Amino acid sequence: MKIDSVPALPKVIEANGKLRSEGMELLNVILAAICNWLKNRSSERIRIWKDGVAEYRHARRWLWRARLASSEDERQDALEEARIAIRQAIRIGMPDSKEWFEVASLAEELEELHYAAMAYQKAACSRSPVSVEATVRLAALRAKEGRKGEAKRIVSRALKLNPHHQEARELAQELSREEI
Repeated sequence: MKIDSVPALPKVIEANGKLRSEGMELLNVILAAICNWLKNRSSERIRIWKDGVAEYRHARRWLWRARLASSEDERQDALEEARIAIRQAIRIGMPDSKEWFEVASLAEELEELHYAAMAYQKAACSRSPVSVEATVRLAALRAKEGRKGEAKRIVSRALKLNPHHQEARELAQELSREEI
């Protein structure tokens, strides 16, 4: 499509293909607007991630309170607070795969398996060192839920990423044995 065929754009390109000064001004305004939008979007995302990390830390504190509780009622109340905080952390989001993996591990420990699976999937989708481990943990979680076929597919994906991963190999063997 030729620039001349776009009616909304001012004629900012000369016949020789060079930008007129008005074109440079327009380009600068557009670039400034894009940069401003990206900056605002990034700062909003960082603020949200800080909230997610804060909820994760809140969940960890409540889990410690549950472990140190002197009565069963105190323990159950603290565990419920930890579960609420970990679900909120997962809903808000984490900045990178390492934090997603930590949140998933804590959610699994709190027996919030649905949320743990969501967080493991987020960690597994990255190209970081924890992605294989997250994929294996997700496969183990699916196997624990009785979803053996899905667990096999997930663990085979982990083995494609790292054929020497010991835990993935053991899980694959265990899932194969259960089939027989």
